[in-house]
Amino acid sequence: MSTQITALEKVVSLYRLIGCPRVDNGIFTAEIEVTSELKCAMNNCEELSTSYGEFDELLKNNSVDISSPSEISEGDTIKLKWKIATNGSVLFFNSYADLLENHKSVFRGESLDQFYIAQDNVLSTENGENSRLATLTSVVNLISLLSKIAHYHDEKTKEDVFRLVFILTEKDTHKPYVLKTLFHEEDLSLNAIDLSTLNELIEAQECNHAHASEKLGIFRFALANIISQCPPNENVFSYLLKHWSILLKEYKASFDMYISGFSFNKVRTELAKAEIDLASSLSKVMNDITGKLFGIPISLVALISMLKIDSIAENVVLVVGNLLFSLIVSGLVRNQLLLRQSINIGANLTFSTYKVENGSYPYDLKKCLTRSEATFKSQSRFLLLGLWSARIIAWLVTFIAVYIFIEKFGNGSHFWVDFKNLFSNFIDYISNCYVLTYPIIF
Repeated sequence: MSTQITALEKVVSLYRLIGCPRVDNGIFTAEIEVTSELKCAMNNCEELSTSYGEFDELLKNNSVDISSPSEISEGDTIKLKWKIATNGSVLFFNSYADLLENHKSVFRGESLDQFYIAQDNVLSTENGENSRLATLTSVVNLISLLSKIAHYHDEKTKEDVFRLVFILTEKDTHKPYVLKTLFHEEDLSLNAIDLSTLNELIEAQECNHAHASEKLGIFRFALANIISQCPPNENVFSYLLKHWSILLKEYKASFDMYISGFSFNKVRTELAKAEIDLASSLSKVMNDITGKLFGIPISLVALISMLKIDSIAENVVLVVGNLLFSLIVSGLVRNQLLLRQSINIGANLTFSTYKVENGSYPYDLKKCLTRSEATFKSQSRFLLLGLWSARIIAWLVTFIAVYIFIEKFGNGSHFWVDFKNLFSNFIDYISNCYVLTYPIIF
């Protein structure tokens, strides 16, 4: 490898020192005065094997035919002809057309290590800007990358180019489009091809990144779509090179649509799941207390019993029973109200998370988010109404029981007088017992 590079650099150095003359049939000729630099360059070329090229003619002072540069001195006038090797040992080309004609491996994405283009005086390994060289390099790399993502290679015919097949699927039909990777010198006047997107696709596919297959499928579709638009009388690959930027725009637009659809479905699914979970949580809050609320009808029956029972003791028991029931229900309702409050806080956090990206959502998704939030708030308000209703009804039963008790046994009634006498006698009895037992205990 190093010998080949060195040989090309020696030939190029000689060519540049003699003024970069025209190359005809693989030979360049010059008549020039010998300098120390020129003599050194000629000696370097003389040392090369004939497989890298050779002097076809050397004339000293336009008359003496010499066989070696060692026979010349500084100040002499010489006429030299250098015959460029045609066996591929030294990649010295008169033009890009010459390169494409003699090294068709570039049509199969095989880059050349080092070459020289006389027409542009450019050596591929030298630093410096050269638009056609940059375009050639990018096109060769493009062919190599496309060969990796093609659906398959058509190898039925033996050609110096790839026949890459890309399939365009529409309405359950599959139509193959063949891309022959043939291009011409005039195609190199285009700007260098942007390969960043294609490189990212291949890297993502090799590393199994998220959506890698979807990205590649969308790119293939966009590529096949561009190929399908090529006029019949135009070279397909040249058409692709001219419209590469359009292909990238179509791919990015299509992928953005795919991601938007993916995000829409993903967020919509998450919203639906969150809505179901929140509704289930609210429903569970009510279900947990529903069984306890069945005691309300029993309390109402107790109220009816109070109207029929004349015993003050039995009525007291019923009132106390209703009071205990109201206290229990009230406590349970308070606990469920706190639980509802916790669910509301969680729901607000959930919806606020989606609202952060609300500006980037499509209209349908915004509508879905608004509807989900409104539905939850409606369910939460209904639960609040149900819990407070249960609490009010439970206490209302107790108040009614107390009212009935007062009406039946209130101050002035026969039963109330008897009750007060009974209670007074009970207190007197307790007091007497205390007076009698105090000296004994203390």
